[in-house]
Amino acid sequence: MPPRTSLRILLTATLSTALVVPVGTAGADPAGEGPALNWGPCPVGSGAEAPTECVEIEVPRDYSDPDGATISLTMSRVPATGERKGTIAGNPGGPGGDALGMFATSDAGTPEAEGRIALPADVREHYDLLAVEPRGLAWGTPLDCPAPESLFGTAGDILAACESTDPGYASTITTDNTARDLEEARKALGEDRLNLYGVSYGGPLMATYATLFPENTDRVLLDSSGSPDQRWFGLGAARKQARIDGLNAMFAWLAERDEEYHLGTTPLQVYQRWAKVTAGPYGVQMPVTPPSARDDDLSAGSSVLPGELGAQLTDTLVRTQWRAGTLADTTRMMLGDGDAYTGVMSSFSGVVQGLYDQTLWPVIGEQLRDPEAAAAETEAEFSEMEEPSEEQAAASDKLEAQLRTVERAVICNENAVAPDTSLILPTLETRFTGGDLMRYNEDNIASGAFCAGWDATTTPTDISGQALDRAPLNIGYTKDTAVTADGATGMHRAMGGELVTVVGYSHGVLLVEPEKLADKVSAYFA
Repeated sequence: MPPRTSLRILLTATLSTALVVPVGTAGADPAGEGPALNWGPCPVGSGAEAPTECVEIEVPRDYSDPDGATISLTMSRVPATGERKGTIAGNPGGPGGDALGMFATSDAGTPEAEGRIALPADVREHYDLLAVEPRGLAWGTPLDCPAPESLFGTAGDILAACESTDPGYASTITTDNTARDLEEARKALGEDRLNLYGVSYGGPLMATYATLFPENTDRVLLDSSGSPDQRWFGLGAARKQARIDGLNAMFAWLAERDEEYHLGTTPLQVYQRWAKVTAGPYGVQMPVTPPSARDDDLSAGSSVLPGELGAQLTDTLVRTQWRAGTLADTTRMMLGDGDAYTGVMSSFSGVVQGLYDQTLWPVIGEQLRDPEAAAAETEAEFSEMEEPSEEQAAASDKLEAQLRTVERAVICNENAVAPDTSLILPTLETRFTGGDLMRYNEDNIASGAFCAGWDATTTPTDISGQALDRAPLNIGYTKDTAVTADGATGMHRAMGGELVTVVGYSHGVLLVEPEKLADKVSAYFA
């Protein structure tokens, strides 16, 4: 689940830092009544700022051997602002998303709440907000897999690297074990029950906890959840068309507002403008397939033939040129051309950001309309940032690598959907000769190539809400491009309770438009 970031930030390289500082730890209680939690400052770089506080706890490395070796985890807490009723434990998705700073400590719409989960003020008043950093990440015992980045590398190569540094640890990175880690956090807190909030992958994670520990679960809010029926190759298969539809809808929305944004009157013209702004300066093609031509594209001189035949010819010419360009881009990247990599990735990041958040479409329009002003504002913001040290930059790179590895470990360790092997050849073709990165990412998962050499080691828990005392609240978007429209509905079928949907192509209601369901959320936690 990426944070909400304006397109101007994506037009240039962003700076991020991650530097661990000491945090509180679980220590002996002076009264001899068990462990006490000594909360302290959160790790620098985690994004968790005061009043958020953090502490480290120890949990079993392998729950089949609970008295064996342990690992360290960090958890954060935003204390309730008033009379406390309990704790809401959250997870921001991923799998393996950095969790410590996920909750906003102020009202939705404030700068401090940007990019964070914004619960209503009356909920923050009565509940501590807890986030346990998933096992394997930097703020705990890290999953260290020093496999070199290679176009020819496989998941099996990554697993071998993991095994070379800490044999057996990678196989413990599963949704079930992360849920069990949360249960250990509950015990450390001394809470009888936890309330749960999960967004995206956090939905299946929190539903797993509720299934494994129903007696310790109170209220459950599942936001834009992934479907338990799609874990995990099935999500790639289902999401491709959802993302194509969302992308075309975004181009069409901008085209319909040409009088305001001046990007073109057709989706293809908007696409070409976007490509020129984000990818053009680097001499690369936009790494997603151009939309189909319309009559207005023909009248603009892109074809001498009228009607359907002209549109077909235009599509052929445009896509042939685009495909040749992506082949050249891939060749440049394979030869180590940094500009090619930066151009392709920055362009692709902007597209994905728009897919996750429909409220950014006007921002995208404004910044594509005047990219020089957007770039100047970005440069001004960066000039105010402190330059990261070499140690900070290295720590940031390491955390990013861990996020990717933990995601792969969860998906590959517990995938329960058969791969579509017919997609292997198209995946390899795009990987080595260029093409559409959006389609490639989904085919890579659906084909099983994402986990080549890393076989599933466990079966994820069969999720059910039947044993819960309180029915869950399920919320989501009708045209979610991250988990598909089947995400929230699939989770609702498994967990029961109420399902409330918001119209749109966004992902994460309490991240994007928390005001839409604030009353519903407040009533649920009242």
